[in-house]
Amino acid sequence: MTFSTKGVFLLIERRDVERMAALAHLHLKESDIQQITLELDSILEAVQALNLVVTDGVEPMNHAVPLENRMREDTEGRNFPVETATANGPHVVQGYFRVPRILEEE
Repeated sequence: MTFSTKGVFLLIERRDVERMAALAHLHLKESDIQQITLELDSILEAVQALNLVVTDGVEPMNHAVPLENRMREDTEGRNFPVETATANGPHVVQGYFRVPRILEEE
């Protein structure tokens, strides 16, 4: 571990940032490496603080406010005659649109 400018241990080190940059094919300047190291350390400190929050008995949730789907009945509506629906199709065979095959047979 290394010390930050505040005199405390960093959660992420320079070599970690250099490794991530290499994996992402990023060429960073010296000043960028130092800045990113401090910024990522700050983010990790915030996450570490969240890990200290007691969440026993708290129900998991997937959204901050309750959501409800507004469903409607699936009813049959006005239909177009096949001839009208396929009138502008580039290639129609027996009332169906003919399209090029995109999957190969096994």
